[in-house]
Amino acid sequence: MKKLFVLFLLVGCGTSPYKEYEKFPIGGDKSDLVEQVGSPIKSKRKNGIDIWTYRFFDGENKIFRDVHIKDGKVIEKTENADAREAEIEQKIMDGVLKSKKKN
Repeated sequence: MKKLFVLFLLVGCGTSPYKEYEKFPIGGDKSDLVEQVGSPIKSKRKNGIDIWTYRFFDGENKIFRDVHIKDGKVIEKTENADAREAEIEQKIMDGVLKSKKKN
């Protein structure tokens, strides 16, 4: 019984990475971001700004977000445009593939 109670506490007290991302402040340190949210799935550098891409799950849905970092500080959090375009393209391809299979 004690083991079950401890397990319940550990599982019930956890905060999802997406919630941690949502509440992470602009101006926060990138090392704190990694500690609280985790490592990004992708990173790139453009015009002196690091852009880290995160993937989160909400049930079966994937949520992609970018974090812009300059001089070790978070300067912006945005929806990931590349992922949104890829998702639309995938839905189109899924529709095309499904319609071909029916024929």
